[in-house]
Amino acid sequence: MYLPIICSVDSLLAAACMTFAGCPKAYHGRAIVGFMAFDMLAGFAGASLDVAVPATATIPALSLAVVALICARRWNPLYLAIPILLSIDSLAMGAADTSVSLWSLTVDGLWSGTLAWAGFALAGWTLRSLTQITYKEKSHGCSHPLV
Repeated sequence: MYLPIICSVDSLLAAACMTFAGCPKAYHGRAIVGFMAFDMLAGFAGASLDVAVPATATIPALSLAVVALICARRWNPLYLAIPILLSIDSLAMGAADTSVSLWSLTVDGLWSGTLAWAGFALAGWTLRSLTQITYKEKSHGCSHPLV
């Protein structure tokens, strides 16, 4: 049985990248649910397949997710395609593991959602901190960013 957290780390990184790219907060909750649902469903679909999905299948999906992230700045609903594209790793892991159970897939979905929430929270905190540092720099007239 694979460790669910392996397929969930991409949710943390993707959520942080979505925040840095300017994803509106209205899409954060939807994306978290998307990461949870699609990772769980992809793991279930992978376990149902009779053919192993190569790990290299994640490379085109990752490339498309980067393109969606770039294009989503103009058309915000594209942010919701990122959880779908990044669920390919769960599909590959589900196909590679023969002992996948409903419990492990549920844990995988919960981990994905939790890590996506953490990614949004950490990136938001980082952006707020950087904004405060920039504001302090401008208000004090100092050139040093930590003063």
